[in-house]
Amino acid sequence: MLCVNLLCIVMYCRIIMTSLDDRLQDSNYANWLQVAYGLKCLKDGLCTVTEKIMSEFQEEIRSQHNIVEVCDNKSCNSKSIKCKEVDKFHCPNNVCSIFMKRIIAEHTNKSQIFWKNCEVRQWPVKCWEIAKAYMGRGQTSANTEPATTDCAGLLQLISRCKQFQSKINLNHIAAEEVKLSVFS
Repeated sequence: MLCVNLLCIVMYCRIIMTSLDDRLQDSNYANWLQVAYGLKCLKDGLCTVTEKIMSEFQEEIRSQHNIVEVCDNKSCNSKSIKCKEVDKFHCPNNVCSIFMKRIIAEHTNKSQIFWKNCEVRQWPVKCWEIAKAYMGRGQTSANTEPATTDCAGLLQLISRCKQFQSKINLNHIAAEEVKLSVFS
């Protein structure tokens, strides 16, 4: 019985490898592989810089306001920010409110802040919870660092958070030219 199963596996692997060889000969498939590899390289390059800048941003807020601990108030969460609206939300410990105000101040588009992405009470200790406020909807609790964030999320963070504009020399004209040449 084991020999039959092993033989089936070997035959199946040969079929797959033949199919893969055929696919690699297809220039369109090869182009998609290059694009996927390019996105992986881009993401790998962005991980270090996004982690560094968000960590510095978090530390800047902590040191300016002498925040040393995580907020322990259970009422501080993304639902309470959304329900009470940003203007009316207040953290009893004043920790989450301070972070929230700075996140808003550093955002390029206030209508694109997704509080639901964040574990609000973790802002003082996990810089990536701050970063997720600048990303598109759907960032889950499994997204805990740049390595677990997709390339689109990292690019949204960089384009929506003013911290990057002040710390990285972004040439928007060159970026538009690249975008036009790639997507034209």
